[in-house]
Amino acid sequence: MTWVYFVALAGRQEAGFAYAVGKVAQFGLPVVWLRWVEGRWPRPTAPRGQGSGSATLFGVAVLGVLLALYFGAMRSSPMLVGAAARLRERLEPMGVATPVGFLCVAVFYCIAHSLLEEYYWRWFIFGRLREQSAPLLAGVVSSVAFTGHHVILVGRLTGGSWGAAALLSLCVAVGGAAWAWMYQRSGSLYGPWWSHGLVDAGLMVVGYDLLWPFP
Repeated sequence: MTWVYFVALAGRQEAGFAYAVGKVAQFGLPVVWLRWVEGRWPRPTAPRGQGSGSATLFGVAVLGVLLALYFGAMRSSPMLVGAAARLRERLEPMGVATPVGFLCVAVFYCIAHSLLEEYYWRWFIFGRLREQSAPLLAGVVSSVAFTGHHVILVGRLTGGSWGAAALLSLCVAVGGAAWAWMYQRSGSLYGPWWSHGLVDAGLMVVGYDLLWPFP
């Protein structure tokens, strides 16, 4: 679905519809699976602060490194030449290629989408895999799967520089593994969600600067 809305339908109005369909299918799958395969409804756990310290440290560290690398070295890198135009091309069909529209998208991704991804990748995918294998193997497999669609996203935004895409996607895999480890230790999604949201916030700052550069 990422390939469909980000590559095949790039710049077309249908991209927004394809994106919505893909997300509904992805995040609806765990509910359908639990109800019709396992015969139960998902029951969210009460908020717990366990593991919030390590989650915050990891999120802040990644956020700091990301912004330092971008503003210190990558902002003027040839790797990002044309990235703003490619990003704008994908935002325009969804009607969010304005500062206000982008900020609305950023808030959605940092708060709601990061939670949905943790619910899908850590609670559902990692959680089901560790029932059938060791937690370490479950963490590796779920993190590699989590990285898959990021390869397409990063590859397109860097103009087909698959070397850069591979390196940046490896960072995504490390992040996924760290969040799986946090979830395994704490038994709660709240730490990984908070940490994930911090990292997404850094990415949104980079995206905003690409489109409307800071002074």
